[in-house]
Amino acid sequence: MKLKVLEEVVIEAFCSLSTAPLSHVDEFSDYSHNNKDEFIEELNKVFNQIKSNGINALLVQTSTCKFCYPNANTYSFHHPVTNLLIIRYVIDQVSQRSFRVQECRNLPLPKVESGMPF
Repeated sequence: MKLKVLEEVVIEAFCSLSTAPLSHVDEFSDYSHNNKDEFIEELNKVFNQIKSNGINALLVQTSTCKFCYPNANTYSFHHPVTNLLIIRYVIDQVSQRSFRVQECRNLPLPKVESGMPF
């Protein structure tokens, strides 16, 4: 599976809060040390938690992980009405059949006039 295809599938799944698009991921690849079924189950739990807050869809924005995985592709998913950040995920290819797909829990640094975060 190509990284670009995985990104498209994961983004579609998050935006719809549905695991249906994940049926297209490669069953022989590793997703953050999970096989395909474990990966889908893990994201299903995430989606159910988000939906339990009355959210039925998300909007995607490209983002950046400035801490653990600065070279990985990062996407933030936002509330469709308020644009509030709901969750951010890092998607990266570790090896030919191994991918990192995990939540980025670091909060974005606030923008301040001096450019310094403190």
